[in-house]
Amino acid sequence: MKALNSVVLVVHLEDDEVTEFRRTKKFCCKPESDAALIRRFCVKKNEFPYDEPFVSIAVYRPGENICASRATIYGDSGALRKNCYVKLHLDRVLGRIGVVARDDFRQLAVEIANRHKRDAPYDSKKKQLRDTRKLDVKRRIMALLWSTRERGPHEYSEARLTGCLDETDVKSWHRCR
Repeated sequence: MKALNSVVLVVHLEDDEVTEFRRTKKFCCKPESDAALIRRFCVKKNEFPYDEPFVSIAVYRPGENICASRATIYGDSGALRKNCYVKLHLDRVLGRIGVVARDDFRQLAVEIANRHKRDAPYDSKKKQLRDTRKLDVKRRIMALLWSTRERGPHEYSEARLTGCLDETDVKSWHRCR
Protein backbone atom coordinates (compact mmCIF):
# COMPACT_ATOMS: atom_id res chain seq x y z
CA MET A 1 0.00 0.00 0.00
CA LYS A 2 1.64 3.23 -1.22
CA ALA A 3 -0.04 5.35 1.48
CA LEU A 4 2.01 3.58 4.15
CA ASN A 5 5.12 5.22 2.67
CA SER A 6 3.66 8.74 2.75
CA VAL A 7 4.69 9.52 6.34
CA VAL A 8 7.53 8.56 8.66
CA LEU A 9 6.75 8.00 12.33
CA VAL A 10 9.60 8.57 14.76
CA VAL A 11 10.10 8.44 18.51
CA HIS A 12 12.98 10.62 19.70
CA LEU A 13 14.82 9.13 22.66
CA GLU A 14 17.38 10.23 25.20
CA ASP A 15 20.36 7.92 25.76
CA ASP A 16 18.96 6.53 29.03
CA GLU A 17 15.61 5.86 27.34
CA VAL A 18 17.38 3.88 24.60
CA THR A 19 19.17 1.79 27.21
CA GLU A 20 15.93 1.10 29.09
CA PHE A 21 13.98 0.35 25.90
CA ARG A 22 16.58 -2.14 24.72
CA ARG A 23 16.68 -3.77 28.17
CA THR A 24 12.92 -4.04 28.81
CA LYS A 25 11.73 -4.26 25.16
CA LYS A 26 9.05 -1.63 25.99
CA PHE A 27 8.89 2.16 26.00
CA CYS A 28 6.35 4.64 27.39
CA CYS A 29 6.66 8.36 27.86
CA LYS A 30 6.84 9.68 31.40
CA PRO A 31 3.62 11.13 32.86
CA GLU A 32 3.11 14.79 32.03
CA SER A 33 2.83 17.49 34.69
CA ASP A 34 -0.43 18.75 33.13
CA ALA A 35 -2.01 15.29 32.82
CA ALA A 36 -4.81 15.91 35.35
CA LEU A 37 -5.92 19.14 33.65
CA ILE A 38 -5.94 17.56 30.18
CA ARG A 39 -7.65 14.38 31.42
CA ARG A 40 -10.46 16.35 33.15
CA PHE A 41 -11.16 18.28 29.95
CA CYS A 42 -11.11 15.14 27.80
CA VAL A 43 -13.46 13.25 30.11
CA LYS A 44 -15.85 16.19 30.26
CA LYS A 45 -15.90 17.12 26.56
CA ASN A 46 -14.72 13.93 24.74
CA GLU A 47 -13.42 16.03 21.82
CA PHE A 48 -10.08 14.22 21.64
CA PRO A 49 -8.48 11.45 23.67
CA TYR A 50 -5.87 11.68 26.37
CA ASP A 51 -4.42 8.31 27.22
CA GLU A 52 -1.97 7.09 29.82
CA PRO A 53 0.33 5.41 29.26
CA PHE A 54 1.22 6.96 25.90
CA VAL A 55 4.06 7.49 23.46
CA SER A 56 4.72 10.82 21.77
CA ILE A 57 5.47 10.29 18.07
CA ALA A 58 6.92 12.87 15.70
CA VAL A 59 5.34 12.77 12.24
CA TYR A 60 7.54 13.50 9.22
CA ARG A 61 7.20 13.55 5.47
CA PRO A 62 9.65 11.30 3.60
CA GLY A 63 12.94 13.12 3.07
CA GLU A 64 12.61 15.51 6.01
CA ASN A 65 15.75 15.94 8.11
CA ILE A 66 14.75 14.13 11.30
CA CYS A 67 17.91 15.14 13.17
CA ALA A 68 17.27 18.85 12.47
CA SER A 69 13.69 18.73 13.77
CA ARG A 70 12.68 20.87 16.73
CA ALA A 71 11.02 17.73 18.14
CA THR A 72 14.50 16.60 19.21
CA ILE A 73 14.75 19.30 21.88
CA TYR A 74 11.87 18.10 24.06
CA GLY A 75 12.80 15.81 26.92
CA ASP A 76 13.19 15.40 30.65
CA SER A 77 16.95 15.55 31.00
CA GLY A 78 19.17 18.60 30.85
CA ALA A 79 20.41 17.47 27.43
CA LEU A 80 19.98 20.04 24.69
CA ARG A 81 18.54 17.45 22.31
CA LYS A 82 17.63 13.84 21.94
CA ASN A 83 20.28 12.29 19.71
CA CYS A 84 18.65 8.89 19.20
CA TYR A 85 15.44 7.93 17.49
CA VAL A 86 13.52 4.93 16.26
CA LYS A 87 11.49 4.74 13.08
CA LEU A 88 8.26 2.82 13.56
CA HIS A 89 6.39 0.29 11.45
CA LEU A 90 3.38 2.40 10.44
CA ASP A 91 1.21 -0.66 9.82
CA ARG A 92 1.87 -1.93 13.38
CA VAL A 93 1.11 1.31 15.25
CA LEU A 94 -1.48 3.06 13.08
CA GLY A 95 -4.48 1.53 14.85
CA ARG A 96 -3.21 2.69 18.25
CA ILE A 97 -2.84 6.37 17.33
CA GLY A 98 -5.62 8.29 19.05
CA VAL A 99 -4.85 11.88 18.13
CA VAL A 100 -2.71 13.79 15.64
CA ALA A 101 -1.61 17.41 16.06
CA ARG A 102 0.00 20.04 13.85
CA ASP A 103 2.11 21.11 16.80
CA ASP A 104 3.13 20.05 20.30
CA PHE A 105 0.09 18.08 21.52
CA ARG A 106 0.55 18.71 25.24
CA GLN A 107 0.80 22.46 24.79
CA LEU A 108 -2.27 22.53 22.54
CA ALA A 109 -4.27 20.34 24.95
CA VAL A 110 -3.32 22.48 27.96
CA GLU A 111 -4.26 25.66 26.13
CA ILE A 112 -7.61 24.17 25.08
CA ALA A 113 -8.36 22.95 28.62
CA ASN A 114 -7.43 26.32 30.15
CA ARG A 115 -9.54 28.24 27.65
CA HIS A 116 -12.47 25.91 28.38
CA LYS A 117 -12.08 26.55 32.13
CA ARG A 118 -12.27 30.30 31.47
CA ASP A 119 -15.24 29.84 29.10
CA ALA A 120 -13.06 31.30 26.35
CA PRO A 121 -13.31 30.07 22.75
CA TYR A 122 -10.88 27.30 21.84
CA ASP A 123 -12.04 26.23 18.37
CA SER A 124 -8.99 27.73 16.64
CA LYS A 125 -6.71 25.55 18.80
CA LYS A 126 -8.92 22.49 18.42
CA LYS A 127 -8.64 22.81 14.63
CA GLN A 128 -4.95 21.93 15.03
CA LEU A 129 -5.90 18.44 16.32
CA ARG A 130 -7.53 15.41 14.72
CA ASP A 131 -9.19 12.72 16.81
CA THR A 132 -8.38 9.51 14.93
CA ARG A 133 -10.16 7.01 17.21
CA LYS A 134 -13.04 6.37 14.80
CA LEU A 135 -11.15 6.73 11.52
CA ASP A 136 -10.41 3.87 9.15
CA VAL A 137 -6.86 3.18 7.97
CA LYS A 138 -7.04 5.48 4.94
CA ARG A 139 -8.42 8.40 6.94
CA ARG A 140 -5.85 7.88 9.72
CA ILE A 141 -3.06 8.15 7.15
CA MET A 142 -4.74 11.25 5.71
CA ALA A 143 -4.82 12.75 9.23
CA LEU A 144 -1.10 12.06 9.64
CA LEU A 145 -0.38 13.72 6.28
CA TRP A 146 -2.63 16.66 7.22
CA SER A 147 -0.54 17.17 10.39
CA THR A 148 2.63 17.73 8.35
CA ARG A 149 1.13 20.69 6.48
CA GLU A 150 0.97 24.18 8.00
CA ARG A 151 2.65 23.18 11.23
CA GLY A 152 2.32 25.34 14.33
CA PRO A 153 4.96 27.49 16.03
CA HIS A 154 6.96 24.50 17.29
CA GLU A 155 7.42 23.43 13.64
CA TYR A 156 6.76 19.73 14.09
CA SER A 157 3.78 17.39 14.06
CA GLU A 158 2.91 14.97 16.81
CA ALA A 159 0.80 11.85 17.07
CA ARG A 160 -0.07 10.16 20.35
CA LEU A 161 0.09 6.40 20.60
CA THR A 162 -2.17 4.79 23.16
CA GLY A 163 -0.13 2.47 25.37
CA CYS A 164 3.55 1.66 25.15
CA LEU A 165 5.84 0.75 22.27
CA ASP A 166 6.99 -2.82 21.96
CA GLU A 167 10.32 -3.63 20.33
CA THR A 168 8.41 -5.23 17.43
CA ASP A 169 6.93 -1.78 16.63
CA VAL A 170 10.44 -0.54 15.79
CA LYS A 171 11.51 -0.64 12.16
CA SER A 172 15.02 0.76 12.74
CA TRP A 173 17.27 2.45 15.31
CA HIS A 174 19.20 5.66 14.51
CA ARG A 175 21.59 8.16 16.07
CA CYS A 176 22.00 11.77 14.98
CA ARG A 177 25.56 13.03 14.58
